[in-house]
Amino acid sequence: MIRSERSENMPKKKVNPRRIPMAKKELDTDAIIDETMKEDMAHAWLLVAAALVEQELIKPDEMGDLAEAVNRYIEKGTHQRKKNLERAEKIVVTRKPRVDPSRVRSAYDLEKFKKKVERIALHTGLCVVCLGLDSTGRFTEEEMKRAFFLADLTLAEIDGGVNSYEEIERELLNKAVKLEMLKDA
Repeated sequence: MIRSERSENMPKKKVNPRRIPMAKKELDTDAIIDETMKEDMAHAWLLVAAALVEQELIKPDEMGDLAEAVNRYIEKGTHQRKKNLERAEKIVVTRKPRVDPSRVRSAYDLEKFKKKVERIALHTGLCVVCLGLDSTGRFTEEEMKRAFFLADLTLAEIDGGVNSYEEIERELLNKAVKLEMLKDA
């Protein structure tokens, strides 16, 4: 009879991170949302500006004026009308995921939750930028759909690790797009 014994040199079995429980007090949804909201508009602007410039829908030196017009629209608060938001969601390609903090049971679930909250914040930022762009009357709905489709493709590249917000920012800088307007939005 052959007997197998675990030797001291054999590696221990890894623990599945999904099975490591997490205390509910470690889940601070308000802090997660606050952290996520810090860069949602900047990231939305980077995606949209890159798409508009790439499709030559706007000249780089016109971006500052366009950003100011969008910001004026946003400050008015008219972007909260439900009808306008529904229209923007039809143009913005990215889908808004659903989140449920009660399903967070491990560190792995927490990371998934954070990514979903980031995606919701970005989706909201894109919708707000879309409404602001629409309010300028400068672009047709078809042009906006193409621009937001391209922004969604760029976002997929970011999610896949092929691209980054920093790289988009560098590319826009090379095309003389005023990034300080993008960051303040």
